[in-house]
Amino acid sequence: ELARRLKERAKTSGRSDDNLDTLKKRLVTFHTSTMPVVEHFREKKILNYIPAHTREVKDVYSCVRQSLLPFVTTEIKALNQELVAAADADDWSAFAELCSKDCDAAAQFDGLSGDDARNEGRRSILEDEHVHLGGQSAVVSYKRRLFGKSFLESRQWAVEGGSWRHVSCKRTEC
Repeated sequence: ELARRLKERAKTSGRSDDNLDTLKKRLVTFHTSTMPVVEHFREKKILNYIPAHTREVKDVYSCVRQSLLPFVTTEIKALNQELVAAADADDWSAFAELCSKDCDAAAQFDGLSGDDARNEGRRSILEDEHVHLGGQSAVVSYKRRLFGKSFLESRQWAVEGGSWRHVSCKRTEC
């Protein structure tokens, strides 16, 4: 099948290296550089094999997305907890580092100020965290307990430069 497709592509690509010998070399290179990575993930039991040769592209995409969701969700929750911890510690630089360049980080810097906000040992407790993914953006919603009060918060995150960055926060006391 690959040879047939390559022959067809060679008719219109204008590339001199679209031939069977080059394809064979490319496949050897692909297998020697990729298989060690595959074996590494297989040994760690985090390889999710998705047979793609008999499926439609949309079905393969759906399977890949489903297999990656837990990892992305865990990453976003960890970043959100890191952001809240930076606010708890009044660590402006760590907080700003997690924010989008378009985010008004100063305005987003917690907003729970006052004398009791500066107490040592300030620690928020996050409960019922939920991550809602939408392509290159995500919303983390949760209940936050701090200073004997409870707040419902949702934080928007977006991919910026290949990394998740905090964009905005909405908070309601409950």
